[in-house]
Amino acid sequence: MSNFSEVQGGLPPGFVNVPPEAWDSKWEDRPLEEVCIGLRFLPDPDLEDARIEAFRRAEKFFPRFRETEEERALFIASFNGALIRFVIARGTCNPNNVLETWEGWADAAEDIAVEQALTDHGAQLIFDKWEEMRIGADIGIRAATDEDLKLLPDLLRFLPVLNKLDRSREQRLRRLLRYVILDLASVAPEEASTRVDAEPSTDTE
Repeated sequence: MSNFSEVQGGLPPGFVNVPPEAWDSKWEDRPLEEVCIGLRFLPDPDLEDARIEAFRRAEKFFPRFRETEEERALFIASFNGALIRFVIARGTCNPNNVLETWEGWADAAEDIAVEQALTDHGAQLIFDKWEEMRIGADIGIRAATDEDLKLLPDLLRFLPVLNKLDRSREQRLRRLLRYVILDLASVAPEEASTRVDAEPSTDTE
């Protein structure tokens, strides 16, 4: 894959604190204490490279994905998992310098981050924080209008349907919705805010 695209130096636009449980126990260099990792934006060419590499990896494991629905479901799950890890490899950095790769996989970010370092839950934790950073700080993403918000009740009815078609995607949307709900609750009346915080997460991935 190509080198990291050029970005301006300085502190990264986001951070994630990663606990020891996020690392694969077989990774010899896994941190034994919580570590802070920087998060940085990825330009479109890097994201496209990540998609291509994720497709190749999934196709390697499930070459017959076009033949049966079962193989297709396994291929999609493999592709989504690989894409998350390739984005992490390119979208993480030194928490003090956005130009430097995070030291834990500085020697071979894509080999280590994709193949060795993280559990599935650990990869999802980092990716969720990366996506929150990207959505919250990217001025290129258009804000939802009042008219958009009126569509939410009808659109949310499709979540159970999506669960049957692509559960990874459905869970991703639920995590993003949870992020929005918690942020709104922080400015809501105390009673409403407490009720939201008390709700258990349904994320089982």
